[in-house]
Amino acid sequence: MTRTYADFLHLPDVLGSVTPSTSPAAGRVHAAEHFFLVAHQTSELWLKHVLLDVAEALNALADRDIDQATEHVRRAADVVRLLCGHVAVLARLQPIDFAAFRPEFGTASGAQSAQFHTLRAVLGLENTQSPLCTEFLATLAEHDTDLETLYRRAPHG
Repeated sequence: MTRTYADFLHLPDVLGSVTPSTSPAAGRVHAAEHFFLVAHQTSELWLKHVLLDVAEALNALADRDIDQATEHVRRAADVVRLLCGHVAVLARLQPIDFAAFRPEFGTASGAQSAQFHTLRAVLGLENTQSPLCTEFLATLAEHDTDLETLYRRAPHG
């Protein structure tokens, strides 16, 4: 079976999910809302992947595979850096345009992102101990090594 790029990525579904509440006739406000939705939807997709990489890092640590765990954590960190760029690009959203479509959200807020709160918990940022850090330190101890040694042997680039 031959699949197209669009089929493989489910592009009709993904692209169809960007549905501003404002009319295209609203011009720049419609474009601003579209921009806002794309930024937030892609952020949620990236958060989903960060959580997957963190889970895989935990699985690798359960097998005491420091190298594989490190690769997953490095990739997750790269994605988090990318997410910081998402936040920065949102500064291009003009407040007057945002104010025009914000009432459509009602009480909805980015602070309600379940994935963001899950990531904060896994990282120990929700007044809990980080399972990732706990497993990582236990694995280092079992390998009779420390963070400095691990850092020195890691590829830097």
